[in-house]
Amino acid sequence: MSQLDLELPSVPGLADRVCSSQANKLSTIKKCLNEVLKYGGPYTPRDLYPYHLALHQIDSLRRDGKFYSDDGSIPEGQAILVAQLSEAHELLEMLKESMSEGESDSE
Repeated sequence: MSQLDLELPSVPGLADRVCSSQANKLSTIKKCLNEVLKYGGPYTPRDLYPYHLALHQIDSLRRDGKFYSDDGSIPEGQAILVAQLSEAHELLEMLKESMSEGESDSE
């Protein structure tokens, strides 16, 4: 299983234009998922649930696939933020797949 290690460039001021706490949260989730993937399991659906919930919360901030700032404008850096979110979802899916592979190995 390969680890996604794509480092996306930062956009100056992106954190100011898109809720900075959510951008930081996404960065933290990705780091945690990479660490979990790096060190392996076993883990259960319950172990992965907080990551799933956090990504869902960030996803719910999008309208029509875009993030909006507090004033209703569409900030720069959408592609970077969406790519980071997509990478976090891919990492979570990789963990779920390895979890199900572990279950079938034990049978």
